[in-house]
Amino acid sequence: MRSCDQITRLLSDGMERPLTWMERIEIKIHISMCTLCRSYEHNVHRLHDILSYMREHDEARHSGLSRSDKARLKARLKKEIDLEDDSSSD
Repeated sequence: MRSCDQITRLLSDGMERPLTWMERIEIKIHISMCTLCRSYEHNVHRLHDILSYMREHDEARHSGLSRSDKARLKARLKKEIDLEDDSSSD
């Protein structure tokens, strides 16, 4: 039987490549007995779903930052730079 380290690696690999029939069986057996790896499997799938959602929506709005977002970012950066200049002159 595989260790938790091996199972979590397989679960992560399963997001990148198709797992073999035997790998899938080993995972099923292990997570039926191990609550930590079962939780890890749930989290890996959830993270994959969230990243897929973000990728789809990011492509739809890939046109860049809005003018107001750019202005806010510019003001924030200016404020940070001014604070650094003030602290370095002390």
